[in-house]
Amino acid sequence: MKGLKKESIYLGASMFLSKAPSKDFKFLQDRLEARLMGWRSKCLSWAGRSTLIKSVAQAIPTYSMSTFNILDKICDKLDATTRGFWWRPKKSERRFIA
Repeated sequence: MKGLKKESIYLGASMFLSKAPSKDFKFLQDRLEARLMGWRSKCLSWAGRSTLIKSVAQAIPTYSMSTFNILDKICDKLDATTRGFWWRPKKSERRFIA
């Protein structure tokens, strides 16, 4: 029987967690940002952005959330990334609401 290394990955998620879970789940935020970055330059309507968020952004962390208890801090970062895509289609664009 083979032994597993600590860095073993199964279905995109690591098999073992370290003492710093924020580092273990950093790949979720990186994957989400990479996926949304490809769509930032496109001129999407509000409905298009909504569909993209529902179908892509919410599907990325689903498996990891079903197998591990993810910290609230990590969930907040994922939500912030998704909200940033919703309200600011271009990353460099800043909007001020007065």
